[in-house]
Amino acid sequence: MGVVRFLIPRRDRVSSDVIDRAYMAGIEGIPWHVQIQFDSDTLLVTREESESGYFYIPWRVDGYGELMLSTTSLIERDRPYHLPIELARGTINRIRNQLAAWKLAGLSVPREIMATCRRAATLLARAVLSQADREAALDLAEEALRISAQVIQDLMSDYTQQVLEIRHQQSLKLPTVFGAHLGSSLVGENRANLLLAAFNSAVVGMSWSQIETNSGEFKWNVYDQQVEWCRRRAVRVLSGPLVQLDQRTVPDWLFLWEDDFESLQSHVLAYVQAAVKRYHGKVTLWNCAGRMNINSAFRFTEEQRLNLTVRAIETVRQIEPRTPLIVSLDQPWGEYVVSNPLDLPPIQFADTLARADLGLSGFGLEINVGYWPGGTLSRDLLEFSTQLDRWSLLGLPLVIFLTSPSGTHQDPHALEGVGPLEGLAEGGPSLESQRVLYDRLVQLLLTKPNVQGIIWNQLFDSEQHDYPHGGLFDGDGQPKPALDALTTIRQHHLI
Repeated sequence: MGVVRFLIPRRDRVSSDVIDRAYMAGIEGIPWHVQIQFDSDTLLVTREESESGYFYIPWRVDGYGELMLSTTSLIERDRPYHLPIELARGTINRIRNQLAAWKLAGLSVPREIMATCRRAATLLARAVLSQADREAALDLAEEALRISAQVIQDLMSDYTQQVLEIRHQQSLKLPTVFGAHLGSSLVGENRANLLLAAFNSAVVGMSWSQIETNSGEFKWNVYDQQVEWCRRRAVRVLSGPLVQLDQRTVPDWLFLWEDDFESLQSHVLAYVQAAVKRYHGKVTLWNCAGRMNINSAFRFTEEQRLNLTVRAIETVRQIEPRTPLIVSLDQPWGEYVVSNPLDLPPIQFADTLARADLGLSGFGLEINVGYWPGGTLSRDLLEFSTQLDRWSLLGLPLVIFLTSPSGTHQDPHALEGVGPLEGLAEGGPSLESQRVLYDRLVQLLLTKPNVQGIIWNQLFDSEQHDYPHGGLFDGDGQPKPALDALTTIRQHHLI
């Protein structure tokens, strides 16, 4: 059992909901289970491990909203660390490490960015020397964080431009799969042209709860028409996840078997077999299972969820011996592990499947940015890049599934229990903040050769959905500015 202590100069900066989202991790970035509490103006982080680790906490940075920031690796000591100073030190350290790696790779870094980085480091040094005056040290550390955030934004923009230029020298247009989930209704003609301009692919979800409302009775009509719509327009069809054991995606009658895993598994695999046989040869990529790394609507153990995933892959592969197969995982940073300790955090869950030689073609990562609980906390683009590089070590391609909110007001079609974070952007989530995030993040994703697909998890806010205001069309069916940004990206970079 170990304790790491942090001095909080202004208690109001760390609310109870912020503490709920904080954690510590080792060098791999996998969260440890921790207990966090206040003792006067000191934050106590208690964990089972005694080794040094990184502390992660959402922190508001002026002009950039709330970002998940981290310290450098810290050892236990009796004297508390000054949290804002350590967050600034951790951020500047990440920038310097990345600068060194990119220079070694032959990328150039503009002098202006280097000068701004030195200014942030100078402010950090002054903050360290001013710790006797808590308020002065806090102000200097927060200014260092603000400037560091600007450095990251400028650095990632320059990096993205340089790498995309290099990629386009090899290929005029990139072959990246670029699509959206069509939802549970037919594509109207008034939306068809917008979708065809923005995307080269589409996901036909095949929600089990809508297809097999009664055991053994299948209703494929909507999905038959969606697949045919795509094929007539030469749009690549992706399908799944075939197995996703959420409250909304499984039929009600399946809960009769929740205490009988073997019988439940047989029903799941029967549905998977029926779906794949029906659309055999018509689907470009099958997503065999989704979100199986997290707890589901059923009280399954990790071993049971892993076993069901393996069986689903094997079932699809028997029918589709050549079609690419993936499994998608939710919350790739593993935030859920903090409150729900598991033996297999997301990247280890994926590694277990990769080593099983099941014929998987890649992994999908669900990155639903700015939602809690059940989503991905807001991070800067440098951290997104680092995480993608970490997942690339598995040696398999990635398909990224994205969602982010365009507002915080009530969403009548969203499921209860998941909400957008007010601090996602300066002033809160908005149509513009959604557009800016997608514009920057998608172009960063296109710099990664191992990212072979980018999919929008949610297309319409007018249908029942998981994530409030996460669609590319609003509740009235009108396109959001984010869709224009994606159309421009597709025109400039993709087939």
